[in-house]
Amino acid sequence: SFFRSGLDALAEERARLGARRRRSDRELFERFPLWVVPTYPGDMALFASPGFAACLPGDLRFERATLSEVMAWPE
Repeated sequence: SFFRSGLDALAEERARLGARRRRSDRELFERFPLWVVPTYPGDMALFASPGFAACLPGDLRFERATLSEVMAWPE
C-alpha cells in the first residue's frame, strides 16, 4: 500500500529531524499533555476499556475530556 511504502522513509526523516531537536518527546509531553477525547461513536467505551488503557504509556500524563468540553460550538 501507499502508506506502507513510505514508512521507511518516514522513519529515516523522523530520526534525522530528531537528532536536531533540543527537547525530547518526553519534555514536550510533560509541558503539553496528550488528550484523550472521544470523537466517534464507540470511542467512550473504547477509551474506558482496560485494553485501551494498557496500550497507553504509563509514564505519560493524559488529559481526559468530552468533546463538548474542548470544542467551542457556533451559536
